[in-house]
Amino acid sequence: MKYLLNTLSTLGIVLAMAFMSASCSDFIEVDSNSVIPSDDYKITDRATARYTMFGILSQLQGVADKYVVVGELRGDLLATTENSTQDLRDIAAFQADSLNAYHLESDLYAIINSCNYLLSRIDTAVVVTNDIGEREQVLKYEMTQATAIRAWAYLQLVLDYGTATYYIEPITSVDQTVDGRGMDIEALLPVLIADLQPWIPADAETREHMPDYGTVDRFASAQLFIPLRVLLGDLYLYLNDYEQAARMYYAHLLSNGLTVLPRRNSWTDNTFTRESGNWTSLFSTASEMQTVVQCTDNYVNSQSHLADIFSPTADYLLAPSAAGLNTWESQTYAYGSSVSTQGDLRGPYGTYDYVTVAKGATETEVAAVTKYKNLEQTVALYRTSTIYLRYAEAINRLGKHNMAFALLKYGLNREKLLVPSYVPASEFTDEEGQVIDFLDFGQGNLNYNQVFASNAAMHSRGCGERITDFRSYAIESGVDSLLFVENQLLTEMALETGYEGNRFADIFRIGRHRAEPSFVAATIARRDPSLEALLQDEQRWYLPRSYTGKR
Repeated sequence: MKYLLNTLSTLGIVLAMAFMSASCSDFIEVDSNSVIPSDDYKITDRATARYTMFGILSQLQGVADKYVVVGELRGDLLATTENSTQDLRDIAAFQADSLNAYHLESDLYAIINSCNYLLSRIDTAVVVTNDIGEREQVLKYEMTQATAIRAWAYLQLVLDYGTATYYIEPITSVDQTVDGRGMDIEALLPVLIADLQPWIPADAETREHMPDYGTVDRFASAQLFIPLRVLLGDLYLYLNDYEQAARMYYAHLLSNGLTVLPRRNSWTDNTFTRESGNWTSLFSTASEMQTVVQCTDNYVNSQSHLADIFSPTADYLLAPSAAGLNTWESQTYAYGSSVSTQGDLRGPYGTYDYVTVAKGATETEVAAVTKYKNLEQTVALYRTSTIYLRYAEAINRLGKHNMAFALLKYGLNREKLLVPSYVPASEFTDEEGQVIDFLDFGQGNLNYNQVFASNAAMHSRGCGERITDFRSYAIESGVDSLLFVENQLLTEMALETGYEGNRFADIFRIGRHRAEPSFVAATIARRDPSLEALLQDEQRWYLPRSYTGKR
């Protein structure tokens, strides 16, 4: 239903936010005490829960642009321009103060508070009979998503600020004291995992259920929510628990039948003068866009301004860095086993472009991020491609280096994985020769072959359909295979998901795997060498907190 999100979010704000999620001063911004329902007020029906949930989704719209800017500008792919505000320059230079306009802290705590309110007010005694005759809580899926969105917000807080104040009781008055604990990533993530674990299906083949509110603009409402298994995979991955991370990602991929679709940008002949492609069609594909923040032009508070922020004919506040451009342009495109050229076509045909703009009496060519022209008021939190890349990141750390690399070069399917020269069987079987459950893409269970048979090579999306035959794109001999593949995966994260908000987190996570803060510093310094010495101090990675936890 067109504009459902915006209509219901307005109602949600009235019914849920305006009198439900007011908060203490300097923690979540409010202007005055709020009138709230009595302590015994309960949400007992789907309509009220829906309105409250859409209020929360409206708050996610409010952080979408900041999520992208803060996540990318602290990485290596994005740079400021002569039009950039001082706030943007400060973030890029890791010099931001607590008054920076792109702070997410109060916004994220407001989301957390709204989730706490919903969880505290849902009447868990209300049950119905489901489609298979079982009795279940009528508002179970709203409870599940409130827990997931809250955990996602907490994860962003520790990634952006280093610490977060964890609390679960809703703040309903400016006079209320926050009953919470300040935690760093090591302390907080196990708590979030414990919050989420009870809600996931025990069987890897069973899909998670999402609240169903129909269609919101281009997307089914299920795509506005966060899959618990994917979020759990992230939490485990940040904690370096690679097997649990891989199991969570795999269960989501299996239960939803998700594959790396063969959507490619390609040269049409070996003279490299004509190209064609449909890679950007992924951005409107239901099976690819797993979780989105759907913004809109029709309501001021629900708009995304990313297209204008990146456009040379509009604000042009941010642009691809030289290091970012080089990431795409230094790739090798394989037209055949021996015919090649330079450049990953996902770059200039869907991610960025060179645009000629007038500057006074002269014309100048500048590089500009174009991805948000294709995303059309959408910010992607999770794509199927993102999940596969993180799954490969996890299994590579488990010693499955060839299998992880196969995601990029061959595709994770029975046909390719049973070729010993591609992936030794020892990488996906146990000591008895049985295929390990979370590594089974049809090698063991033939039913899974039907699910994953169409899995394509991800690197072929921009570097040629013949990448499988291209010998120079391979794990090099005489190198540390784990680090080589991990570096290739980090590069692929840029090529496939660049400028979507993940870059600092991806670099940070790889640095945690290696226990090398210097890796984080050196990688970010690709766009500005002067940053490398500064970022040896891990505390400089984070934005300054505006809330101290003190009253």
